[in-house]
Amino acid sequence: MDPIRRNLVGGFALISLGLLAGAFMGAAHDVTWIKEWLRYPPVRRNQVMYAHGHLGLLGLLNVAIGFTIPRTSLALRMRLAVSWAALAGSALVPLGMLLALLPNPWSRLLYLQALGFALSLFAAATMVWGARSARQSANSAN
Repeated sequence: MDPIRRNLVGGFALISLGLLAGAFMGAAHDVTWIKEWLRYPPVRRNQVMYAHGHLGLLGLLNVAIGFTIPRTSLALRMRLAVSWAALAGSALVPLGMLLALLPNPWSRLLYLQALGFALSLFAAATMVWGARSARQSANSAN
């Protein structure tokens, strides 16, 4: 699958998962055992809420990358690296948030979130650089 399609499909899938997780949180709010599970410890509800929000936002990052890749001056290998980094980072951020809810020593999987943010930052910054250099080369050609 080419990087454009991969990021568009992955991005819309992440947005859908974020919407489903949010709908689940809203619908399951009155289910007693879920309400108790989310209540203790207090950070648990926030982690689940942030994870579903990050799914949607990082999905939008992937959609933006999918639409921007053809307009950059990046080489094919760099386009592939950006595509995979954005998708992996977008999966690792909410996964790290949710896995941090597990008891020790598994709660240290929270560091997956930091790795995911680093990969997403790499992808976004590289896209800025690629789009900027494509614009500069187009301006110098005129």
